[in-house]
Amino acid sequence: MRKNRMMRAASALLVAVLLTTSTISGTFAKYVTTSEAKDEARVAKWGVELQVVGNLFGDTYSKKDANTITVNNDAEATVRSYNTTDAVDGDDVLAPGTKNDDGFTFSINGTPEVSGEIKIDKLEIQNIFLASGTYGVMIPVKAGLVSEANFTEYKAEDNLYYSTDSGVTFKKAEAWVSGAVYYTLEDKAELANNYYPVKFNLAGTTTNYDGTSKATTVDTLKAIADMIAGQISTYSSAYSAGITTYTLDGVKAFTPNTNLATVGLEDEVITWAWAFEGQSDAADTILGMLIAARIDGVGDADNFTVVKLNGDTFKAPVEFTDYCIDTKFELAITVTQVD
Repeated sequence: MRKNRMMRAASALLVAVLLTTSTISGTFAKYVTTSEAKDEARVAKWGVELQVVGNLFGDTYSKKDANTITVNNDAEATVRSYNTTDAVDGDDVLAPGTKNDDGFTFSINGTPEVSGEIKIDKLEIQNIFLASGTYGVMIPVKAGLVSEANFTEYKAEDNLYYSTDSGVTFKKAEAWVSGAVYYTLEDKAELANNYYPVKFNLAGTTTNYDGTSKATTVDTLKAIADMIAGQISTYSSAYSAGITTYTLDGVKAFTPNTNLATVGLEDEVITWAWAFEGQSDAADTILGMLIAARIDGVGDADNFTVVKLNGDTFKAPVEFTDYCIDTKFELAITVTQVD
């Protein structure tokens, strides 16, 4: 009995120890403090839509409409547009009756979430023109055709000129000059004002240049370039060898979330047209003869010479001062994020 009582007492003591041990273990567990934080981010939006694209000029133009003429060949009759143009050397060309309705497009759009700046890297233009004055084409008279005996007869036509310096200067033939080379003055053109045959047009959401309402002269190409440069910053321009080069004095800075369409260069399209009729046919002819002289290499005493009246004599006009027979439009724009 005594032994059984001792066993029961030992068992009770073991249970008590276990319960005490469990209580102590719970009381002395490690401290734990918990906190949680979460943050997410994305890349700031750029989204600048910048486009400068298009072809203003081409080497071939063909207008297929009712204004056509029939050209008879030996084999068959073909119908050809009156103002079809096809450059023989592959150069881009313009001529009376040609135009480009698709044009040259440039635009700045988007609302970036960062600050930045807009800069014009390059803006150059060149326009076809013929300065005011009197022009013509000197064509040499066949040697021996004009003589002292019949001089009065040829002089009566009132377009007889002569040169004694190998076609450098041409004077009105008022009296017979022995040893002179005689010419007739053809295709005379008299211009009271500078002549710009190609009418450029800028039609966009903010501006419309049509050659009259926005430009003080008919040189709308320069007016368009002035507008583009002025929308970005102050600018200066210099004319040399027929090309006007623009220098931008700064950039167009913008702050985050600026709608770049407000710059004023949104979806702009430059187009042009050289009217077939209603302009100066005589001036157009002079421009065509000037480019012919360049391409064909004519202009010596055996061929025609394009001239301009200077005092009482005719002389060859000065390229880029009296005329320009080339045109160009070049624009480069960069939009950059800044600190």
